[in-house]
Amino acid sequence: AGPPPPPHPAAESHALSHLKRHTLLELLTSEEKYNSRLERMKEAYFTPLEEELLRVRPMITREDISTLFGNFKDVLGHSTALLADLRRGLSQLAPPSIPRAAAAEGGGGGS
Repeated sequence: AGPPPPPHPAAESHALSHLKRHTLLELLTSEEKYNSRLERMKEAYFTPLEEELLRVRPMITREDISTLFGNFKDVLGHSTALLADLRRGLSQLAPPSIPRAAAAEGGGGGS
């Protein structure tokens, strides 16, 4: 009994597509959680503190906000853009399925 025959090209292509889809889903899930936390932080702290600056006698300065949040707006913007790109990339991948030729030859499916 020699080495197993090489996988059918359609099955190999399916495996690569499945791996890409799985990887994009993992990235998307992680980025959605991260982005959600950033949005909550914006709503609970960042926006109220920026609104505080509009008061006649604010209890915080622009410098304080800059020290606390640094480039927060940039990070949130990049996270939101990355989410859109990940969703777009995922939608452009073919839905997961086993190619008929590979399934007929036993080259696709479970282990």
